[in-house]
Amino acid sequence: MATSIGDATTPFLLLARCHVKPENKEKWLEAARVADKGVMETEPGMLHHTFDVDPDDPLMYVWSEAYKDDASLLFHLTNPPLQKFVGEHTEWGDGFEIEIYGTLDKATKEAFSATGFPIKYFDSALGYSRLPLESGKLVSPPFGASTPFLLLARCHVKPENKEKWLEAARVADKGVMETEPGMLHHTFDVDPDDPLMYVWSEAYKDDASLLFHLTNPPLQKFVGEHTEWGDGFEIEIYGTLDKATKEAFSATGFPIKYFDSALGYSRLH
Repeated sequence: MATSIGDATTPFLLLARCHVKPENKEKWLEAARVADKGVMETEPGMLHHTFDVDPDDPLMYVWSEAYKDDASLLFHLTNPPLQKFVGEHTEWGDGFEIEIYGTLDKATKEAFSATGFPIKYFDSALGYSRLPLESGKLVSPPFGASTPFLLLARCHVKPENKEKWLEAARVADKGVMETEPGMLHHTFDVDPDDPLMYVWSEAYKDDASLLFHLTNPPLQKFVGEHTEWGDGFEIEIYGTLDKATKEAFSATGFPIKYFDSALGYSRLH
């Protein structure tokens, strides 16, 4: 069942970009493995939790997370496995930045911002979510064609086209919701630094769901409209796709970055 988005009880995505000093990488990765296991065992509201490597920088990793609701995030912030990793990262790393894709409650934002982390909040303009799933089945490595992943598509619109472009996005979102059971989460979130930049923030059940999405008329119609009305479209994948899926996706001509998973788990299945 799909639900609308936009308050403390609805799901959202979070990315935490972490950079490590080269001499500390191995012990830092081991600390990440310990943290991931601790989170998996103690946080039922953490629906997806992977640690994905930046293809352009082997010292940059991204915690890619999906939360059930605001309460799950607030619990995560006080959970000892996270606090231990943050302490270790403070010593061994040299960068930590957070992005939230989805609308948090005002009080949650205030509490999160009070931690001192650099955070960008991409509030949702529209969208839906099927999270959490009733089965709660746990998926762990090896990751590949049958495992869940997150996708961000950053879209920039020409100012004179914004209103009709947003309406086109609403139509596309409704079409995707009605025809794609493998699209588990689908929101359109505005960049807080640029009111003409929006992000499709998506969670997929598996590679087959992405391949279906690429040929689905609601998406194809929006892409055509964006080609006319927009002036930027870039995609990021957080999770490990099968080689053949990557080849098929890259053949579309979109600029795509693949952040393969080094470790983690998912309940999105």
